[in-house]
Amino acid sequence: MLAVSGADLTHVQSHVTDLFAEYNRSFDNAEFRISTPAEYFEQIKDSVVVNAELADALAVQLGGRSQAAQLARTWEGVLFNQFHDIICGSHVDKVYVNTIDRYKAAGAAATECLEAAFDDVVARIDTQGKGIPLVVFNPLSWNRDDVVEYRIGFSEQDVLDIEVRDSAGTPVPHDLIACKRYNTGGIKRATALFICRDVPALGYEVYRVVPPQKHPPRRRCRTNQVTFITAHVHVDVLENEFFRLEIDSWNGAIRSLYDKRTDWEVIGADQPYGNTVVRELDNGNFLGVQRTLQR
Repeated sequence: MLAVSGADLTHVQSHVTDLFAEYNRSFDNAEFRISTPAEYFEQIKDSVVVNAELADALAVQLGGRSQAAQLARTWEGVLFNQFHDIICGSHVDKVYVNTIDRYKAAGAAATECLEAAFDDVVARIDTQGKGIPLVVFNPLSWNRDDVVEYRIGFSEQDVLDIEVRDSAGTPVPHDLIACKRYNTGGIKRATALFICRDVPALGYEVYRVVPPQKHPPRRRCRTNQVTFITAHVHVDVLENEFFRLEIDSWNGAIRSLYDKRTDWEVIGADQPYGNTVVRELDNGNFLGVQRTLQR
């Protein structure tokens, strides 16, 4: 995408928008849109090149090796693409194929610098402690709240559930969005996300993935004269600042729905499972069958 929509089109010649529309119908390797400079810079403010420079500066401040030379070469490719004949669209298609290739090469080189700088910074952060550390960086110039997605795996087969805690040990809302488990019910691999709060500007926060502190006992639920037993090994959690929802991922039953604003647990202790579907075997009316045979 070369720009974002939303600009005032009254000052744009009609044949230009027609050309953009025709290109977008014919090709899918890039998308042309009309925008203002403010919208364009808002779209590219999280540029990987800029983030790589910030990470490199942070690594140097902590005693790491600067990657300024490679970053300079990366900027050369990006800036060359700002040549006025390229921007105004007066070149043939082959030139723009090369332009896109230069952007791809610059992005790959900047990503390499970014990852190397972050590795350098993480190596200098004290991440000792219980659980698996997750270092969240904030490249912006102000404190930031956002959603963090991560992937995790366990060789142990008894990790049935996880919590995410900040550097003060406070649990934060999190969710397993994809999970593969061992036959024991333990987590083998998972993709999860959590909400980070107030990560410092141009800084980082260390979160930790740990087993839950408390495991509820196995509970026996009796519904419509059908008895079944469930354990904590198959609980999925959805949580935000308003609600916490626990779902039994094996049978779809709602184990808990807690309203944080009113301190109300919707699923009562007398009926501990919501949305429960019960299947019963129907063997028919044997008395009716017997009378039919007698006739």
